[in-house]
Amino acid sequence: MGERRLVDWSGLPVGLTTGFRELLRACLEENRDDRPSNVLEVREVLKRELRACESGSVVTERAVVLPTERDAFVGRASELAALSEWLVGTSRLLTVLGPGGSGKTRLVVHHAWATVEDHPGGTWFCDLSETTSLEEVVTAVAATLEVPLQDAASVEKLGHALRARGRCLVVLDNFEQVAVHAADVLGPWLELAPEARFVVTSRVVLNLSGEQVLTVEPLGHESAVELFELRARSRNPQFVVDDENRADVQELVRLVDGLPLAIELAAARIRILSPQALVERMSDRFALLTTAPGAAGRQATLRATIEWSWSLLASWEKAALAQTSVFVGGFTLADAEAVLDLSAWDDAPWPLDAVQVLVDKSLLRTWESLPGRAGSGERWFGTDASVREFAVEKLCAPEAIASGASGPEAEQAAIQRHGEHFASLGSERRIAALDRHGGWTARQALSPRRDNLVVACRRALERGDAKTSAGAFVAAWAVMELTGPLVTARELGESVLACESLDASERLRVLLVQVEVSRHAGDVEGAWSLCEEALALAVRAGSRHHEMTARRVKGKLLWLRAQASEARACFEEVLGQARELGDPRGEGLALGALATMDADQGRFDDALARSTKSLSIIREVGDRRQEAMGLVGIGILHRFAGRLDEARECLQESLDIRRELGDRAGEGMVIDNLATLHHDRGDHVEALTCFQDVLATHREVGNRPSEALVQVNIGVIASKLGQLEEADAAFAAAESIMREARGAPRLAMLLISRAEHRQRIGDQAGFRADLAEAESLAEQLGVGPESRIGQAITRLREENGE
Repeated sequence: MGERRLVDWSGLPVGLTTGFRELLRACLEENRDDRPSNVLEVREVLKRELRACESGSVVTERAVVLPTERDAFVGRASELAALSEWLVGTSRLLTVLGPGGSGKTRLVVHHAWATVEDHPGGTWFCDLSETTSLEEVVTAVAATLEVPLQDAASVEKLGHALRARGRCLVVLDNFEQVAVHAADVLGPWLELAPEARFVVTSRVVLNLSGEQVLTVEPLGHESAVELFELRARSRNPQFVVDDENRADVQELVRLVDGLPLAIELAAARIRILSPQALVERMSDRFALLTTAPGAAGRQATLRATIEWSWSLLASWEKAALAQTSVFVGGFTLADAEAVLDLSAWDDAPWPLDAVQVLVDKSLLRTWESLPGRAGSGERWFGTDASVREFAVEKLCAPEAIASGASGPEAEQAAIQRHGEHFASLGSERRIAALDRHGGWTARQALSPRRDNLVVACRRALERGDAKTSAGAFVAAWAVMELTGPLVTARELGESVLACESLDASERLRVLLVQVEVSRHAGDVEGAWSLCEEALALAVRAGSRHHEMTARRVKGKLLWLRAQASEARACFEEVLGQARELGDPRGEGLALGALATMDADQGRFDDALARSTKSLSIIREVGDRRQEAMGLVGIGILHRFAGRLDEARECLQESLDIRRELGDRAGEGMVIDNLATLHHDRGDHVEALTCFQDVLATHREVGNRPSEALVQVNIGVIASKLGQLEEADAAFAAAESIMREARGAPRLAMLLISRAEHRQRIGDQAGFRADLAEAESLAEQLGVGPESRIGQAITRLREENGE
């Protein structure tokens, strides 16, 4: 018997699988036969359940992405019961239907928090109120799921990522304006992710097969009174509904038709108006609306409530609310300070105080961070969709606000301030700081501003403001380089470069970014053309730093084009320029590029010396991403030289950095190398564990090609360990993906690996079939016996005595 020890269960991820909950129960019950005997057994079961390898689901500390419930939830017993009944049924798509302000989002979020334990694959909330196109829907959901779209905005990729999460819940909020795309996104996701469930809030039915609809009615009379009392008390702690004011409160909630948002807007005025005064002020305005039937009448009631609340605002408050409508996806106090202009009013406070006033009046919402967005813990602000629609309308209307603070000119002025503010985040100084000490924190702060950066770029393009569009594009790429979507980045870059008013210096910066966009997209020739233009422009302008950057990228492209000697000469020139200019990061990157070439050409000692020097410089600069990449390169070099302990140390350090940075794709690449290292050492069990870990990572981000390659490796190792069923399953899973992708070289290597497995177990018919197809593929590819595929085929035939 192993030692017994108390286990600290605090801080475990939400939503552990049923298997682990059973283990926990066994730990607490002394007389159970299946009680784990020691801490090691507990640890191993916990690891297995977190990987959830058998179902392919992934459970992490990021498995709950929901808005925080900011105050008490009131009523809705029948709707909550209906949601619970749906959860145990067979339908996987539920549309929660109702007009704006009816409390659809609040209801669904409350239910989602209550059922996180029922969704071990995670609970994910995505606000689609700012989306209008299919691409924007995919981008928004990918951001919530933390799936990088570094190849293309792919519905299928997200479907596979959802499949990997197993039983999960996805809440798609404010779907009405993209309902036309429902079949194009929800159809494939429902098919590809059979365990995923989707709750959609919308003002319209989606009319999809299998859709169930839950209509949210106004709050019942008692619940509406209770909600008013709670919200009023948050503004005035002494307020209570009593015999003296009860009739007025009841009339008020009847007047606003029990709509939660309308009740909150009215309750926010309780500091200065009694319930009786509220009723008196609202009655005339609502007289024509209270008899309107159904959802149309409730929508009119909500609008009247917002209009009434607007009428009570001071002019500067109206201007502040209207101007916040230029933000997309939320804003911070720093953003508000840069964009809101209240200088026309002597009595107006600072923008920061104006924002707080609007929060106090329930016209702005606030969050600690945006749901589903990485960030640095800043407080964010935004409006309900109905209030934002109203604010947009008022900002555009010439007579909506005094002092000329509304109308087309005021609107364009606010949009321009918004654009200039976000474009400033793309200045050379700020972008350079992202790759130095403290840069990752700055990049995290930039990440949740992606939507504002993209819209700032597009608006600037519409008005012909090339400088603003360029700055916003450069800053947006600093985010999209890691998260995607590449489709959007490429389209924006092309549009900015098409601006005739773009001056030479800004064009050069945009060209250098667009080269990287094209290279990430695999368009080597397109990147080459852009790089040549950027290099020529840098030389003409005498911009040595930009010339060095362009020349380094040119070296990478030359290497991709198999022009080795030219690439080496390019990197050597960059190294000299970096040292001459006193640019340590440039020197470190050039050394790293030369080290990569040395390694690929078999000069391992030179590669290790250069890599070590490069890593030292990069660490001094503080570029954590490049440090992680450099450690992988050195780890691989140690592996090639047989220094396996040193290799493991480097790879583990790189993995720690990747996890610190939240780089899921990079994390998977490092674990791939660690698994291969364990395989080299003959530690097949640990290698199999690593490959299973990385398989979960690749699935979680929808990386199908890498998933297939890992499945092949799992099949090979499982075969060697005698786990024949596991090997067959892994090879079959890899084959399914590879045949779907039609990648002949990878399919050929899979067939060769499986043929070796079948040879090992004596399946001669299967062995010959796989080898024959591999030979056919080799012939189609035009590769001879000296190729990797050819050599493997020859070896297997010889081992089989042929």
